[in-house]
Amino acid sequence: MKKFFTSRPFIIVGAATALLAGGLGGAAAGAATGSHETESDSNPISAYSTNSEGLTYGSAADAPTPQSEPDLILVVATNGQEGYVLKEDLDAASGANVGSPEEAVEWQKSQPSHTSISVFESDGKTVIGEFSIGKARE
Repeated sequence: MKKFFTSRPFIIVGAATALLAGGLGGAAAGAATGSHETESDSNPISAYSTNSEGLTYGSAADAPTPQSEPDLILVVATNGQEGYVLKEDLDAASGANVGSPEEAVEWQKSQPSHTSISVFESDGKTVIGEFSIGKARE
């Protein structure tokens, strides 16, 4: 059963819903080479698989908080393949790393209507597609 992404709160007014509608979600794929445990006050422990580079990977839906999301977040690429985007790339492209609501509004105004980020296999190196991110219609 696929787990769909539901836990990432975005601070950008009006831009987040179209971003997520494109297919962030799915079940973790690939054989585990290890596990990484993260703790949260609201959810004791969430485990992710770890690749040979030490990066955690899995569905963000398994994260109790955005801070405990894996390094590589499961998505569906524009070519239909399941793969992973780097959390830092997704945060930068979505504005999740913007500090205040005022900064978020300014950030949103400065962004193109569409951007894409690379989708990788669980190794975090092999590019298998792209993940498309667009602004919500105003």
